[in-house]
Amino acid sequence: MSPVFQHSRWAEFLQSVYEGSKDKDALHKDVIFTSMVTCLVETFESKVRNNKLETQSADARVQHIASFLFVLGDEVFLKKFMATVCVHSYQSPKSCLLQKLIQSLEQRKPGDDQFWIKLLVRRIQQLEEVEKLGICSFSWNQEDAIVVGHPLVEAFLKGPRQRMRYEAFTGIGHARNWAAKHFHRPALPP
Repeated sequence: MSPVFQHSRWAEFLQSVYEGSKDKDALHKDVIFTSMVTCLVETFESKVRNNKLETQSADARVQHIASFLFVLGDEVFLKKFMATVCVHSYQSPKSCLLQKLIQSLEQRKPGDDQFWIKLLVRRIQQLEEVEKLGICSFSWNQEDAIVVGHPLVEAFLKGPRQRMRYEAFTGIGHARNWAAKHFHRPALPP
């Protein structure tokens, strides 16, 4: 599992600890707690800087980290995190991470929070950039498709073909389970 995936679990855990704490000031001053938060932010920053953020699975995981950081309210961590989100949006303009992050944080009603506004401003810029390029013609290509261990399927998804016959299964049940696993849909009965 990627470090960002693991850190999203830590973010959820730390958020529950923080929200359940009677002495939040003590947690802000606690060296271990602060070190864990630093690790969360720096791991995300490192993944983005090295262009190794797994875009397919990162959205929800990054949302957990952002949710925790907004609850924590530490300006240093939020500033670093938001700068990293913006860098990612420039590196990967087709990524939906920024859009989904805004949707998830919107439920918290952040109002005039400076970091919330920074996300909105970057999203507006991103949409303006897309608008300048115009509407792309329809294509079957899924340039960002990743199907680990199945290069033929991955090549098909990235290519222009509309159909493919893939015969790597032992039966219909195996095929359905494979599709459920790789395309995040519930498995159908055999």
